[in-house]
Amino acid sequence: MTVPEANEPRHTPLRIHDAHTHLSGSESGESAQGILACLDEVGVASAFVFAPMLDVHSWHLTDEHLEDVRAHNDYAADVCSQSPERLLGFAVLNPAPGIGGGSIARAVDLMVEEAGRCYHELGLRGVKMVPSGWYPNDPHLPRLYGTLADLGMYVVFHSGIFIDGREGSFCRPAFFEAIHQAPELKAQLAHVGWPWVDEAIAVLDMETIIFGSEPKNWQFKVDLSFGPPDDWQLATWQKVLDSLPSTMLCYGSDSTGGGEVTRYIGRHGTKRVSAAILIAAVPPLMLKTPSNPDGLPLKVFDDLRSKLMADPSQFFKDFAIPFYGANKPGANVSQGILDQFWLWSMQGGLKNVYESSKSFSETDFTEDLKKFDVPTLVMHGEDDQIVPIKNSAK
Repeated sequence: MTVPEANEPRHTPLRIHDAHTHLSGSESGESAQGILACLDEVGVASAFVFAPMLDVHSWHLTDEHLEDVRAHNDYAADVCSQSPERLLGFAVLNPAPGIGGGSIARAVDLMVEEAGRCYHELGLRGVKMVPSGWYPNDPHLPRLYGTLADLGMYVVFHSGIFIDGREGSFCRPAFFEAIHQAPELKAQLAHVGWPWVDEAIAVLDMETIIFGSEPKNWQFKVDLSFGPPDDWQLATWQKVLDSLPSTMLCYGSDSTGGGEVTRYIGRHGTKRVSAAILIAAVPPLMLKTPSNPDGLPLKVFDDLRSKLMADPSQFFKDFAIPFYGANKPGANVSQGILDQFWLWSMQGGLKNVYESSKSFSETDFTEDLKKFDVPTLVMHGEDDQIVPIKNSAK
């Protein structure tokens, strides 16, 4: 979705920038050409592209192996150099004590050095940071913030609970107030700090109180990307829309699917929405019902859930094949892409995956779609094996 100010025209073409995307690493099969093709397909002009963040030794956040940090940043620079005007490369920096032999002061020294290398040698102009064993308001951190400000590197901070279930306590929004000790630093809080959404809004609202209404004077922005679970997403986004200037909000594709967009408009209308895009989306309904006789029988989804519970690892390996259409004649899907799908899927909680299949299959968006009164682009492949258009949208 794109979100205009209340007094802006609602139907003017917008240049869309994606402020939150991740690279997965050389073994994933991704490429600059593939990323650009994806951006073109959905009408996105440019994107922040973050270096891989996971430790190749443990699949946890890199916090002990400095060479991995450097290798990931080299990789991001190589990918983004193929289209630097559209793929805006971001380094990953992590001043975790483990990287500094147990000393956060030493870790900060190393990250200051790495920031300079990324800027001067690799051409990266932004940084993604996830507090991992260190607090953003630690007394040693302002030195790194000052270096990034001097270099002019924009920083995206993870805020709120982290996907590995280990770092959330370091990522509370109020801790990031410490960046004000580096007045020239420009930063972005990702995910609205869920579950500390009110705290994140309070921190962000102070920008207008301290610096006034001119966006160029603010140090913080926030991206509406994945973070709040399904039951909380719509209320979170609406609270942010109601509380903060729209010029402080960024779109991040770590974010919504077609179902969330549709349910948001169904609940909150289009007062703050100028346009919508539904790509391979579930709405209006996947399940076979009297009002949707072409839908899929419930047994199809029950069988999927049974296979999931019996052997999750094998289920995700098998599911990746139709997901990417690798079983179709002429398909060119690398093993790296299929392995990447398995890796991401195995990182999800089993209960979450199980419950999401129910939401995916049985939620009826018919009434929500009736609330759409803005230009909406609908794109759906005729050979989609996961959300067949005949059974959902045709």
